[in-house]
Amino acid sequence: LRPTKANVVKVSTDNADHGEFNTVEEYLAHLSQYPNAWHPTPRYTTVFENITIIGAEGATIEGFVASSGHMSQANVYDYVRDAVIPNGGYYSTILISNLKFENVNFIGKIDINSSDAESVYEGVTFEGCTFTTGGTAESNGAAIRYYNEANNGKVRNITVKKSTFKNCRQGVYVHHVNGVTIENNIFE
Repeated sequence: LRPTKANVVKVSTDNADHGEFNTVEEYLAHLSQYPNAWHPTPRYTTVFENITIIGAEGATIEGFVASSGHMSQANVYDYVRDAVIPNGGYYSTILISNLKFENVNFIGKIDINSSDAESVYEGVTFEGCTFTTGGTAESNGAAIRYYNEANNGKVRNITVKKSTFKNCRQGVYVHHVNGVTIENNIFE
């Protein structure tokens, strides 16, 4: 899950002259109106709520990543502006509520993490899923990583049930998470 033109619900900055924008279109219009002006780092807010993803028979998904926080590097690609921003970046705030994966066959890692104090992840469920990572998974080796770097109580309620983990270095890894339910799973 990354901020894009299609899914950002609000753009804000910490600068009064460049303010807060209700839509991506307003923000992009502002940028085009002042193309040579300095612009503060934007914060993109994205909302994902009441989504259920059901796997079709025989289908596989390589993995799933939702990451919020400060996206910054020498040349970061900004999906909202559809451009590489030299020595720039953006802040990503993600609000997740009731995200469910059902009967999905994952062959890569799940990494749902936050280092953003404004992001809220509430209610992520995996039911009847299969996880196969070949003994390894990138980063920390977990098939499912549900991680809250901010340790602020805003990443909570993960449920993993009736799922199978095969050849995974780690099954489910949680960090600073309130409300963890892991039941009726098979770990091979």
